[in-house]
Amino acid sequence: MKIGIIQSRGLGDLIIALPIARNYYDQGAEVYWPICEEFMSTMTACAPWVNWIPLKTDQHGSFFYFHAYGNLKYRELDEIVCLYQFLSNMPELSDPVLFPILKFDQYKYARVGMALKDKLRLPECITRDPAAEEALKEQVVTRDRYIVVHLQGSSARAQLDFSDIDPAVQVVEIREGFTDNAVNWLAVIEGAESLYMIDSFYSNLVDAYDICRDKWFIPRSKMDLTPVLLSDWRYFGAGCY
Repeated sequence: MKIGIIQSRGLGDLIIALPIARNYYDQGAEVYWPICEEFMSTMTACAPWVNWIPLKTDQHGSFFYFHAYGNLKYRELDEIVCLYQFLSNMPELSDPVLFPILKFDQYKYARVGMALKDKLRLPECITRDPAAEEALKEQVVTRDRYIVVHLQGSSARAQLDFSDIDPAVQVVEIREGFTDNAVNWLAVIEGAESLYMIDSFYSNLVDAYDICRDKWFIPRSKMDLTPVLLSDWRYFGAGCY
């Protein structure tokens, strides 16, 4: 059996949907998944069991569906599953019953008949690189005590003031440029005393791994585009810009 998945971006959406792909894989399917090329380094490293296909991110939005579908339709697949809740130029793709009542992550799982709690299977889906994780931790962590913050999402940034924090506690901010595999931040995150995270790839990763007892979620989207968090979080009211 061969299954194609249409969900070309973003990185947070990809890991939210990864347990869906794993469910097909565990049933014996070969999984083919076109994604925007900027996410390839992370996804090929953390989930090598998927046949990842790079797509160019164009200015017209064709990569969302048309380029992905065009890449899949000649591969003799048994099924192509579109996991987008809504695409403005193709509203007919949305399930008319599910779309009005579910958040975007709930929709993906309902669309394929899976329970939302299966998001928590994410650790089973991911291949970690302990050596790379420890190398990154040695590079960015310089004190025994530290917190981790991730304030920059794909379309918003949160402003938080950490000037009152205990001087003995380091503030480690997750930023681009340290690794080409975003999952390599896991060891850093697991050692933190507290987490402050904007709605992003990292907050979804933390949620599935249930890392840290003191973690704060910073929303950046309206209700339907904010994921359902399944571990214990506190919600921060800081604004984003």
